[in-house]
Amino acid sequence: MRQTPHSIAIIVGLLSPILMLLYMIWYGLEKFFSDFPKPSLLWMAAILFVAPIIYYVFLARIKRNRKLFENGLSEDEFNQSEIDGDQSISDLLTAYCTKCGEEGFYHFADDTQPHLWICWNCAKESSAVWCDKCGMGGHFVKKISSKPKSWKCPKCKREYSLPENFYDHPIKPEPWEGIPLVDKLKYFRMQRKFQIQQLRDNIVFISSFALSFIWAEGVMEIVKKSISNLFGLAGIYIFCSFGLWFGVMFYYKYGVQFYVKWKRSVEISQ
Repeated sequence: MRQTPHSIAIIVGLLSPILMLLYMIWYGLEKFFSDFPKPSLLWMAAILFVAPIIYYVFLARIKRNRKLFENGLSEDEFNQSEIDGDQSISDLLTAYCTKCGEEGFYHFADDTQPHLWICWNCAKESSAVWCDKCGMGGHFVKKISSKPKSWKCPKCKREYSLPENFYDHPIKPEPWEGIPLVDKLKYFRMQRKFQIQQLRDNIVFISSFALSFIWAEGVMEIVKKSISNLFGLAGIYIFCSFGLWFGVMFYYKYGVQFYVKWKRSVEISQ
Protein backbone atom coordinates (compact mmCIF):
# COMPACT_ATOMS: atom_id res chain seq x y z
CA MET A 1 0.00 0.00 0.00
CA ARG A 2 1.32 3.43 -0.88
CA GLN A 3 2.19 5.39 2.26
CA THR A 4 2.19 8.84 0.69
CA PRO A 5 -0.39 10.21 -1.79
CA HIS A 6 0.51 11.25 -5.32
CA SER A 7 1.57 14.88 -5.81
CA ILE A 8 -1.55 15.69 -7.84
CA ALA A 9 -3.76 14.38 -5.02
CA ILE A 10 -1.91 16.56 -2.52
CA ILE A 11 -2.24 19.68 -4.69
CA VAL A 12 -5.91 19.14 -5.51
CA GLY A 13 -6.70 18.08 -1.96
CA LEU A 14 -5.12 21.20 -0.51
CA LEU A 15 -6.40 23.69 -3.08
CA SER A 16 -10.02 22.65 -3.48
CA PRO A 17 -11.20 23.24 0.13
CA ILE A 18 -9.38 26.59 0.19
CA LEU A 19 -10.87 27.69 -3.15
CA MET A 20 -14.31 26.51 -2.03
CA LEU A 21 -14.07 28.54 1.18
CA LEU A 22 -12.92 31.63 -0.73
CA TYR A 23 -15.85 31.25 -3.15
CA MET A 24 -18.31 30.93 -0.26
CA ILE A 25 -16.89 34.08 1.38
CA TRP A 26 -17.05 35.97 -1.93
CA TYR A 27 -20.59 34.79 -2.56
CA GLY A 28 -21.62 35.52 1.03
CA LEU A 29 -21.85 32.75 3.59
CA GLU A 30 -25.42 33.50 4.62
CA LYS A 31 -26.61 33.82 1.02
CA PHE A 32 -24.66 30.69 0.03
CA PHE A 33 -26.39 28.46 2.56
CA SER A 34 -29.77 30.02 1.91
CA ASP A 35 -29.40 29.24 -1.82
CA PHE A 36 -27.91 25.79 -1.21
CA PRO A 37 -30.49 23.06 -2.07
CA LYS A 38 -32.20 21.88 1.10
CA PRO A 39 -32.47 18.23 -0.06
CA SER A 40 -28.69 18.10 -0.43
CA LEU A 41 -28.25 19.43 3.09
CA LEU A 42 -30.67 16.78 4.39
CA TRP A 43 -28.79 13.99 2.61
CA MET A 44 -25.49 15.23 4.02
CA ALA A 45 -26.97 15.40 7.52
CA ALA A 46 -28.27 11.84 7.11
CA ILE A 47 -24.83 10.55 6.11
CA LEU A 48 -23.19 12.32 9.05
CA PHE A 49 -25.79 10.76 11.35
CA VAL A 50 -25.67 7.21 9.95
CA ALA A 51 -21.88 6.86 9.44
CA PRO A 52 -20.98 6.92 13.19
CA ILE A 53 -23.79 4.44 13.92
CA ILE A 54 -22.43 1.99 11.32
CA TYR A 55 -18.94 2.46 12.73
CA TYR A 56 -19.95 1.64 16.30
CA VAL A 57 -22.10 -1.32 15.22
CA PHE A 58 -19.14 -2.96 13.44
CA LEU A 59 -16.79 -1.90 16.25
CA ALA A 60 -19.00 -3.76 18.72
CA ARG A 61 -18.86 -6.80 16.45
CA ILE A 62 -15.05 -6.73 16.44
CA LYS A 63 -15.00 -6.47 20.23
CA ARG A 64 -17.51 -9.32 20.50
CA ASN A 65 -15.18 -11.50 18.43
CA ARG A 66 -12.45 -10.69 20.93
CA LYS A 67 -14.66 -11.94 23.75
CA LEU A 68 -15.30 -15.19 21.85
CA PHE A 69 -11.53 -15.68 21.52
CA GLU A 70 -10.85 -14.90 25.18
CA ASN A 71 -13.63 -17.22 26.35
CA GLY A 72 -11.62 -20.13 24.97
CA LEU A 73 -8.80 -19.38 27.44
CA SER A 74 -8.55 -20.21 31.10
CA GLU A 75 -8.60 -17.27 33.51
CA ASP A 76 -5.01 -17.92 34.62
CA GLU A 77 -3.74 -18.02 31.03
CA PHE A 78 -5.46 -14.78 30.10
CA ASN A 79 -4.36 -12.95 33.26
CA GLN A 80 -0.74 -14.00 32.74
CA SER A 81 -0.74 -12.84 29.13
CA GLU A 82 -2.10 -9.45 30.20
CA ILE A 83 0.82 -9.05 32.62
CA ASP A 84 3.84 -9.72 30.38
CA GLY A 85 2.54 -10.44 26.88
CA ASP A 86 2.99 -7.10 25.17
CA GLN A 87 6.52 -6.60 26.53
CA SER A 88 7.94 -10.01 25.63
CA ILE A 89 6.67 -10.34 22.05
CA SER A 90 6.64 -6.80 20.67
CA ASP A 91 8.55 -8.05 17.59
CA LEU A 92 6.06 -10.76 16.55
CA LEU A 93 5.67 -10.93 12.75
CA THR A 94 3.59 -13.04 10.38
CA ALA A 95 4.62 -14.64 7.08
CA TYR A 96 2.46 -16.10 4.31
CA CYS A 97 4.10 -18.62 2.03
CA THR A 98 3.57 -17.85 -1.66
CA LYS A 99 3.74 -21.57 -2.52
CA CYS A 100 1.49 -23.36 -0.01
CA GLY A 101 -0.29 -20.33 1.49
CA GLU A 102 0.41 -21.38 5.07
CA GLU A 103 0.94 -18.72 7.73
CA GLY A 104 3.91 -18.69 10.08
CA PHE A 105 4.93 -16.58 13.05
CA TYR A 106 8.40 -15.42 14.01
CA HIS A 107 10.29 -12.70 15.85
CA PHE A 108 12.43 -10.08 14.15
CA ALA A 109 13.76 -6.95 15.85
CA ASP A 110 13.39 -4.63 12.82
CA ASP A 111 10.86 -5.58 10.16
CA THR A 112 12.06 -2.76 7.88
CA GLN A 113 15.35 -4.64 7.34
CA PRO A 114 15.49 -7.31 4.60
CA HIS A 115 15.55 -10.90 5.81
CA LEU A 116 15.17 -14.42 4.44
CA TRP A 117 12.74 -16.96 5.86
CA ILE A 118 11.84 -20.58 5.10
CA CYS A 119 8.26 -21.86 5.21
CA TRP A 120 7.71 -24.31 8.07
CA ASN A 121 5.29 -26.32 5.91
CA CYS A 122 6.85 -26.69 2.44
CA ALA A 123 10.41 -25.36 3.05
CA LYS A 124 10.13 -22.72 0.30
CA GLU A 125 12.52 -19.78 0.67
CA SER A 126 10.91 -16.34 0.69
CA SER A 127 12.06 -12.80 1.26
CA ALA A 128 10.75 -9.99 3.39
CA VAL A 129 11.98 -6.62 2.11
CA TRP A 130 10.81 -3.03 2.47
CA CYS A 131 10.91 -0.04 0.09
CA ASP A 132 11.80 3.22 1.86
CA LYS A 133 10.51 5.34 -1.03
CA CYS A 134 6.92 4.14 -1.50
CA GLY A 135 6.46 2.17 1.71
CA MET A 136 5.76 -1.22 0.15
CA GLY A 137 6.90 -4.47 1.73
CA GLY A 138 6.68 -8.10 0.67
CA HIS A 139 8.24 -11.03 -1.21
CA PHE A 140 10.00 -8.91 -3.83
CA VAL A 141 13.32 -10.74 -4.28
CA LYS A 142 12.85 -12.57 -7.58
CA LYS A 143 14.50 -15.94 -8.36
CA ILE A 144 15.63 -16.19 -4.77
CA SER A 145 17.03 -19.71 -5.27
CA SER A 146 19.77 -18.22 -7.47
CA LYS A 147 20.77 -15.88 -4.60
CA PRO A 148 20.53 -12.47 -6.30
CA LYS A 149 22.43 -9.56 -4.75
CA SER A 150 19.68 -6.98 -5.16
CA TRP A 151 15.94 -6.52 -5.62
CA LYS A 152 13.67 -3.98 -7.30
CA CYS A 153 10.49 -2.48 -5.88
CA PRO A 154 7.55 -3.41 -8.15
CA LYS A 155 5.83 -0.08 -7.40
CA CYS A 156 8.46 2.62 -7.85
CA LYS A 157 11.15 0.48 -9.60
CA ARG A 158 13.80 1.58 -7.13
CA GLU A 159 16.62 -0.96 -6.79
CA TYR A 160 18.09 -2.01 -3.45
CA SER A 161 21.18 -4.05 -2.58
CA LEU A 162 20.75 -6.98 -0.21
CA PRO A 163 22.99 -7.32 2.87
CA GLU A 164 26.03 -9.56 2.44
CA ASN A 165 24.76 -11.98 5.11
CA PHE A 166 21.20 -12.05 3.75
CA TYR A 167 21.36 -15.78 2.88
CA ASP A 168 23.44 -16.89 5.87
CA HIS A 169 20.85 -17.00 8.65
CA PRO A 170 17.34 -17.71 7.34
CA ILE A 171 14.42 -17.59 9.77
CA LYS A 172 11.98 -20.47 10.07
CA PRO A 173 8.53 -19.34 11.24
CA GLU A 174 6.40 -21.54 13.50
CA PRO A 175 2.91 -22.86 12.72
CA TRP A 176 -0.01 -21.52 14.77
CA GLU A 177 -0.01 -24.59 16.99
CA GLY A 178 3.69 -24.15 17.75
CA ILE A 179 3.68 -20.61 19.12
CA PRO A 180 3.07 -19.88 22.83
CA LEU A 181 -0.25 -18.66 24.12
CA VAL A 182 1.18 -15.22 24.79
CA ASP A 183 2.12 -14.92 21.10
CA LYS A 184 -1.37 -15.97 20.05
CA LEU A 185 -2.83 -13.22 22.16
CA LYS A 186 -0.35 -10.74 20.70
CA TYR A 187 -1.35 -11.79 17.19
CA PHE A 188 -5.01 -11.40 18.09
CA ARG A 189 -4.41 -7.88 19.39
CA MET A 190 -2.54 -7.03 16.19
CA GLN A 191 -5.43 -8.32 14.09
CA ARG A 192 -7.99 -6.49 16.20
CA LYS A 193 -6.09 -3.20 15.91
CA PHE A 194 -5.79 -3.69 12.15
CA GLN A 195 -9.51 -4.45 11.80
CA ILE A 196 -10.48 -1.33 13.75
CA GLN A 197 -8.17 0.83 11.64
CA GLN A 198 -9.56 -0.66 8.42
CA LEU A 199 -13.10 -0.08 9.63
CA ARG A 200 -12.35 3.56 10.44
CA ASP A 201 -10.62 4.14 7.10
CA ASN A 202 -13.47 2.55 5.13
CA ILE A 203 -16.14 4.58 6.93
CA VAL A 204 -14.24 7.82 6.27
CA PHE A 205 -13.51 6.81 2.67
CA ILE A 206 -17.13 5.96 1.75
CA SER A 207 -18.87 8.72 3.72
CA SER A 208 -16.47 11.44 2.49
CA PHE A 209 -16.97 10.21 -1.09
CA ALA A 210 -20.75 10.52 -0.77
CA LEU A 211 -20.58 13.87 1.04
CA SER A 212 -18.22 15.37 -1.56
CA PHE A 213 -20.43 14.50 -4.52
CA ILE A 214 -23.64 15.59 -2.78
CA TRP A 215 -21.95 18.85 -1.82
CA ALA A 216 -20.69 19.33 -5.39
CA GLU A 217 -24.21 18.85 -6.79
CA GLY A 218 -25.52 21.49 -4.39
CA VAL A 219 -22.75 23.90 -5.35
CA MET A 220 -23.55 23.40 -9.03
CA GLU A 221 -27.08 24.66 -8.46
CA ILE A 222 -25.56 27.93 -7.26
CA VAL A 223 -22.82 28.14 -9.89
CA LYS A 224 -25.32 27.59 -12.72
CA LYS A 225 -26.78 31.01 -11.99
CA SER A 226 -23.61 32.74 -13.20
CA ILE A 227 -22.02 30.17 -15.57
CA SER A 228 -23.79 28.60 -18.54
CA ASN A 229 -20.90 26.91 -20.37
CA LEU A 230 -21.34 23.12 -20.11
CA PHE A 231 -17.62 22.35 -20.25
CA GLY A 232 -16.93 24.91 -17.56
CA LEU A 233 -19.66 23.49 -15.35
CA ALA A 234 -18.39 19.95 -15.89
CA GLY A 235 -14.85 21.01 -14.97
CA ILE A 236 -16.03 22.78 -11.83
CA TYR A 237 -18.12 19.76 -10.82
CA ILE A 238 -15.25 17.31 -11.26
CA PHE A 239 -12.75 19.54 -9.49
CA CYS A 240 -15.17 20.31 -6.67
CA SER A 241 -16.32 16.72 -6.04
CA PHE A 242 -13.00 14.88 -6.39
CA GLY A 243 -11.05 17.79 -4.92
CA LEU A 244 -13.09 17.90 -1.73
CA TRP A 245 -12.88 14.12 -1.45
CA PHE A 246 -9.10 14.18 -1.89
CA GLY A 247 -8.95 17.01 0.62
CA VAL A 248 -10.88 15.12 3.28
CA MET A 249 -8.78 11.98 2.83
CA PHE A 250 -5.56 14.03 2.82
CA TYR A 251 -6.35 15.86 6.06
CA TYR A 252 -7.68 12.67 7.64
CA LYS A 253 -4.58 10.65 6.76
CA TYR A 254 -2.07 13.18 7.98
CA GLY A 255 -4.25 14.13 10.92
CA VAL A 256 -4.16 10.53 12.11
CA GLN A 257 -0.39 10.33 11.57
CA PHE A 258 0.13 13.55 13.54
CA TYR A 259 -2.07 12.26 16.36
CA VAL A 260 -0.18 8.94 16.53
CA LYS A 261 3.20 10.71 16.66
CA TRP A 262 1.93 13.15 19.29
CA LYS A 263 0.53 10.31 21.39
CA ARG A 264 3.82 8.40 21.21
CA SER A 265 5.81 11.49 22.19
CA VAL A 266 3.55 12.02 25.21
CA GLU A 267 3.94 8.37 26.25
CA ILE A 268 7.74 8.58 25.90
CA SER A 269 7.92 11.79 27.92
CA GLN A 270 5.94 10.19 30.72
